[in-house]
Amino acid sequence: MTRSKFQTELEEVLASPLHTFEEALRRALRLIQEKSGAAGVSVAIQSRDLGSKVLVSTHYLYEMHLPFEVPEDFVPPSGRITFDVPVDPEDVYLDVYDAGVRLVATGARIEKEPETYIHLYALMPSAADDAGILSAAVRPLALALRGSSLISRKREITNRLDLQHIRQNLRHKALEPYLDLFESQTDGVVVVDSEGLVVFMNRSAEDITGYSRLAMEDKPLKNVVAEYQWEALSSPASLPREMEIDFISPSGEPVYTYAYLIRPIKDTDLYVIHFRDITEARLLEEELRITSQFLSKLIDGSVNAIVAAEMTGRIILFNPAAERLFGFRAQEVVGRKSIASLFPAGRWEQLLEDITGEDNGGPGRLELRQMDVVAVSGELVPTNLTANVVENYRDFTDAVVVFLSSLKERRAIEHKLQEVEEKLQDYELLSELAGTLAHELNQPLTVIIGYAQALRSGHMKPEKMAKALGRIADESERMAAIIRKIGRLTKFESRHYVGKASIFELDEE
Repeated sequence: MTRSKFQTELEEVLASPLHTFEEALRRALRLIQEKSGAAGVSVAIQSRDLGSKVLVSTHYLYEMHLPFEVPEDFVPPSGRITFDVPVDPEDVYLDVYDAGVRLVATGARIEKEPETYIHLYALMPSAADDAGILSAAVRPLALALRGSSLISRKREITNRLDLQHIRQNLRHKALEPYLDLFESQTDGVVVVDSEGLVVFMNRSAEDITGYSRLAMEDKPLKNVVAEYQWEALSSPASLPREMEIDFISPSGEPVYTYAYLIRPIKDTDLYVIHFRDITEARLLEEELRITSQFLSKLIDGSVNAIVAAEMTGRIILFNPAAERLFGFRAQEVVGRKSIASLFPAGRWEQLLEDITGEDNGGPGRLELRQMDVVAVSGELVPTNLTANVVENYRDFTDAVVVFLSSLKERRAIEHKLQEVEEKLQDYELLSELAGTLAHELNQPLTVIIGYAQALRSGHMKPEKMAKALGRIADESERMAAIIRKIGRLTKFESRHYVGKASIFELDEE
């Protein structure tokens, strides 16, 4: 293909309405690479206001990360220059032979752009043909870039970067007197600007947060803290002098710190934040809070009354079960009453002696015992009671914890059971008495019935009738005597009769 045909094809690619200009430029570089036999191609622009060369597009020369330095004074308006340099194949993503590589550079001025030049770089294997096709490609590229928005955007970016660079230099210069001090601190030190962007982190800050200085520089500090603190850390000027900052580590774990804010360093907009890792203390505090909540629920939900008091007698704990047992509300007794008032006179003092003595379970412990306590009404309530001494519960002060369960309902149930048992015994006595009466009355009654039936038949001789009537009278008198004896009964004993049955021995006292 002749040069003219190549240039025509290149111009068509650059002018294609089917692609954006950036995409068309990448396609043009691919065409240049294919036609020239280059291992990679890049295009850059340079002008006075852009300073150093600015990469516009590249094909296989990845991000212009070339293993060589291009002389800053190289501004070829025409022609080309060749550098013989060693190249690692990984740098160009191609299999470049070790036999040698040439960097061919050519350029041209972009018309109607003040002192602006285009640079076309090609990485050529030593064995490749003459790279003159690169010179043919420069002019169409320069024409395509003329008036392109790419140049204005590059200028805008460059100006912004230059301004940032100037500001960074000024900030770093202002920090220089303090750097050794900051690095010597065991606390974390982060320097941020008025917008909350990180300017500096010391090694301790890296260790505490898990983020490197390089990763955080010029990044918002809020990016690595808990969401609820984002707004506050976006404006350091409004931060309090002391606060807690909750960092989120790269692994997603919270890192709790206590921070001190130092107002702006003189003649700068920089703020210094000193912070100390309190993660372990915070986690321990959280564990204690959870444990405390669990114990509170355990005490409040206990069916046993729990009353705690200092050794002086001042009540410090009175759970809901104690409220039900004594009839007092907790706020009426905690810190206001002595535990001695909940017991009959002198009993609490005796309990203290038993708790601290060697007997009754050993020093500091009282084994289960029954004892009456005094309710709000003055009623004595029977309870099962045990107690323990808690040493140094606060400021080297001991306390006594008493556990009580009411026996009132149990005693009432026992009383009812006794009454029922007594009634059952009465019923058994009546049953046995009825059996005895039946036995005692059965014999005379049998005689009377027998003679009565004989008289009714009309066959009895007259001389025997008188005898029969006498026997009836005698047995009737016997039955009357038994009934009179039961009326005067004050003592009775039973004896076994037939099988498991018992009958009474009827005696008069």
